[in-house]
Amino acid sequence: MKLKELQHNFIKYMQGNEFDDNFIGEVTSDCVSDSLKIYQNNIFFSLLGSLENQYRALKQYLGEKKFISLAKACIDSNPSRSGNLDDYSKIFLEFMQSHIDDKTSTDIAKLDHNYWSIFISEDDVVTPRNEFVSIKASDYAKTKLCLSHSIRLLKLYDAQSLNIWNKLFYDKEITSGIQTEFIVGNRPNLFPKFEYIAESEYIFLKEIKAKRNLSDIFSGMLKRKEEGYFSVYITKNINKEIITSFTIN
Repeated sequence: MKLKELQHNFIKYMQGNEFDDNFIGEVTSDCVSDSLKIYQNNIFFSLLGSLENQYRALKQYLGEKKFISLAKACIDSNPSRSGNLDDYSKIFLEFMQSHIDDKTSTDIAKLDHNYWSIFISEDDVVTPRNEFVSIKASDYAKTKLCLSHSIRLLKLYDAQSLNIWNKLFYDKEITSGIQTEFIVGNRPNLFPKFEYIAESEYIFLKEIKAKRNLSDIFSGMLKRKEEGYFSVYITKNINKEIITSFTIN
C-alpha cells in the first residue's frame, strides 16, 4: 500500500472509527485498532480541553457532566477537520444551538465563543482622532467608517444573559447603564469586554460593518427618527476606538 493511501486511511480512522484491517499490512487488526485508539483519545481530550477553555462560563452554567456529554456528542458526530483547535469552537457553538433549547445557554455560549474570538483578533492601526474632524458633510456619500477588528455585535435572546455570563466568568454583575439584548464586544485594554448598547446604536454599528457610506447611514436614521444620535454615536465610538479609521473615495 502506498504511503498516501496509508495516510488517508489513518486520517479516516481518526475521524470516524472506520478500520481496514489490511491497511497496516501484516499487523493484526486488533493490535492496530488498540494502538490507534490511543491517537483517537488524544484527539478527543485535546478538543475537549480546548472547548473547556473557550466555554468556561457555559461549563459552569450547564455543570461539568452535562457539558462533557454535550462536547462528546459534538466531537463524535463532527470530527475536527483543522489542525487549529480554535477552529472547533464555532462547530461546537452551532452543534449546541441545534441540540439545546434553553435560550440562556445559547446566549452564554455565544458570549464565550465571541470572548475568545475577540481575544485573538487582529490588532488595529488607529487613525488619530483629530483626522476624523476633516470629514465634511459634502463627502458623506463617499465616506465609510471602519470598525476595529475586535468588534463583535450580538443580539441575545434575553438581556439578563450578559449579567449571568459576567457572574459566571468574572464573579460580578453589571449594575449600571441600560440593559438590552443588544451587545457590543471589543478589546479596549488587551482583554475583551462586553457592554449593553441601545438598539439604534446596534443598527448604526451594523451598517458601518456592512460598509454603508455615511450618507446612507444618516438617511436610515432620519427615517427611523434617530438622526439626533448620528453625531453622538460617531463621537462615542471614535473615543472608544470602536471606530478606528475611515476611507473617502
